[in-house]
Amino acid sequence: MVTIPGFLDAIYQAEQLNLGKENTYVVIKTDNIVPGTLHPMVRVGSLRHDAVRLGRKDIPFQHGKEFIIK
Repeated sequence: MVTIPGFLDAIYQAEQLNLGKENTYVVIKTDNIVPGTLHPMVRVGSLRHDAVRLGRKDIPFQHGKEFIIK
C-alpha cells in the first residue's frame, strides 16, 4: 500500500499535461498491492487508435516516472 500515493500522484501529474490534445498517452502501472492480485494500470491521455505512446524519458515531471511503462 505504500506505493499508492506515488501512483496516484503520477496519474495526477500526467493528467495535468493534457496529453489528449497532442494525441499522445502514457500507461501508468504500479506493483502488486497485494500479492496474487492484478497490477493497477491506467492509460492517461488520448484514446484514439493512432495516438503515440510516450515513455518515461518523454514526460517532463520527475517524481513518479517509475510508474510509467513503455
